[in-house]
Amino acid sequence: DELGLNPGTAKKYIQKQILKMDKPPKSIDVEGLLKIDPTVSNKSARSLIQKEFTRWNSATTNARTPKQRENSQKMIDIISNARERYN
Repeated sequence: DELGLNPGTAKKYIQKQILKMDKPPKSIDVEGLLKIDPTVSNKSARSLIQKEFTRWNSATTNARTPKQRENSQKMIDIISNARERYN
């Protein structure tokens, strides 16, 4: 918001930066990244998380380097853990 980016552009930028990291992220606040309000229904939260999962699954498939593949796989793991909280 502070940079004046629309949410889609911001997510693409964040994804590119995570893929460039030297080490995979240990943890990421998925709810914060997706702006999931704590009062939102589990169904709505799962929908948002599923979209993010799909994005990172695609990133894993299209990764050009082992490092990118490792980072995107770690994001899938983090997102999967977040998804379990909304069952």
